Amino acid sequence: MASPFDPGLRPAVAAPVSPAEAARRSLARRERERRLWVARSFTTLIVLGLVVLGLILYRRDRAIRARYLGSLEQYVAVLNERLDWQREQGWDPVLLPAEWDVSRLQPRPEAPFDFYRYYDESLRQFAQRRKEPTIIAWSEAAVPMTLSADGRPVAVYQDGRVRVEWLPERQFNERFDRQQEQLEEAIRRAEGQPVNVK
Repeated sequence: MASPFDPGLRPAVAAPVSPAEAARRSLARRERERRLWVARSFTTLIVLGLVVLGLILYRRDRAIRARYLGSLEQYVAVLNERLDWQREQGWDPVLLPAEWDVSRLQPRPEAPFDFYRYYDESLRQFAQRRKEPTIIAWSEAAVPMTLSADGRPVAVYQDGRVRVEWLPERQFNERFDRQQEQLEEAIRRAEGQPVNVK
């Protein structure tokens, strides 16, 4: 085996390339680089487009949620004014009115009042005696969202005050079903008790 230090051994030299071949290789390399640049640019554009679209849809969902909550908040403010007036008159317990007088609301809320379903008499009495938060008004249908889960604006009564919440549809159904079961149980217990006659 020849030693690499042998003075007669010469390193292998690449075969000379003709000018036409060198030009062809250079052109092919530039073509590959151009394709890679186009692919990277296209991928970056798609990713940025998706990010911008996601932000737009997220802001849209927040704006829709705020619009419905804001409308219900106006109705709830009227109801809380009525409850405050009852407190000033010394009424105890505070009575939830059978209907909300929203005729004086100016400007008119974006979502009409009939968009929301107000509770019936049995639920009204149940809410007054209950210590837990009680859903007393809610949108008839779930409000469709794009990115987040569909949901409903609800009015919740607790300790003589009403507040507004946004509940995702699944959470609304769970809370409302549990509340309805407790209401039906309270009605059954009330019907089973003897009437006190004096």
